[in-house]
Amino acid sequence: MDIECFDFAINLQAEILFNPLPGTKLLVASTTSMQTKILLDMSPMLVVSIHTSRNEELILGLREQGQRYPLTDLSTRQVVVFGTDYKRKSTFERDSAGMRLFYYTKRITTDSGNNIYVVDFLQDDITGRIVSIDRNGRKRFVYNGCPSFNTKRSAFNPRDIVVTSTDTTIISDQVNHAYML
Repeated sequence: MDIECFDFAINLQAEILFNPLPGTKLLVASTTSMQTKILLDMSPMLVVSIHTSRNEELILGLREQGQRYPLTDLSTRQVVVFGTDYKRKSTFERDSAGMRLFYYTKRITTDSGNNIYVVDFLQDDITGRIVSIDRNGRKRFVYNGCPSFNTKRSAFNPRDIVVTSTDTTIISDQVNHAYML
């Protein structure tokens, strides 16, 4: 089965969750029957990143339709947590001061404490950062890369993130090096 998608995740039932490029629908493909069905329709929002946690929660990065950049006051960039029943549990968009948490959620992962880590692209898809929030949406930290490596010519450009079973965070950076937090 050929599937073109923007991001994907595999749940504990060995189903593949994915979103067609670009799209408002989250699809699920059975690895046994190879049948595909719509799991969630996030219209009018676009699904841009997908993660399933160790607790089998689904976490999606969403954005409004239209151009990715520049962001305006009307831009909506969210991380949404769904329970095992795929009902919305939490939506995170702004911090306690009303400031935007995310610009463009490229990748999402979680650790054993259910903290959320986001590869967040800034205004140009070249510069990025890692944003970590707790399950209440409180910002834990923002990592902008190692200052000694970051230059105008080679800014921190994270592409993916994973948290190991021992809670070691590994970030791949397209331009510089692999970082461990």
